[in-house]
Amino acid sequence: MRYKENGISLSLLKKILFVISIVFLLSFVKIYISSQIYYTSKIVNDMQQDVTVLRAEKKMLEHNIEALRFKTEVVDVEIKSSLEPPLKVKAD
Repeated sequence: MRYKENGISLSLLKKILFVISIVFLLSFVKIYISSQIYYTSKIVNDMQQDVTVLRAEKKMLEHNIEALRFKTEVVDVEIKSSLEPPLKVKAD
């Protein structure tokens, strides 16, 4: 075993560097995965907001369609009644 001046062997120094590199690598992987999760959740949140807005818009459009259908039916009835000859009432 060769010792350095401070009393640490070369194999111990290699082991320490290996452990430090493993800790650094695991830390880097954890930071990378955490940032990817953050950005993905941000995208998902934006999409959920879009879905909520689109659902509200769909309900509003369905309400407008129903109002237009009702208005069309009322106008159709008025047009049909104006085109029909007036009813003659028999006097008894």
